[in-house]
Amino acid sequence: MYGGFTNKHSIGELLEHIANICRADLLIANGAAQSEINQFYSSVKYENLNDIKTGILHNYQLLEEGYLNYSERELQQKITSFWGVTYSRYEWLLEILAHVYHHRGQLHAMLVHCYNKDPKVFLFE
Repeated sequence: MYGGFTNKHSIGELLEHIANICRADLLIANGAAQSEINQFYSSVKYENLNDIKTGILHNYQLLEEGYLNYSERELQQKITSFWGVTYSRYEWLLEILAHVYHHRGQLHAMLVHCYNKDPKVFLFE
């Protein structure tokens, strides 16, 4: 869609990544192997902004349903990622939240500073 910085992702690529965070990170929080994550990413294709919006909502719903169905014991269960980091599922949820906020801020900065477009969205209220 739009490029921003040399050697960085475009706004479209960033939006696609944001759309996938909840689902991909849920897979990671459940101990998915790297091959499973790669398979997930290769199976997802967004054709336009409406597809991205649908992806964000769908993948958020999957994350929400997954976490609402965990018992307290399952939330405390330690899960190790394919790269070796270990957190409880509750801690993984905090990591997912941080991941979303990081890229939301990145998107906001690209729009404001690279394209002089104010999305009129407060990052903090």
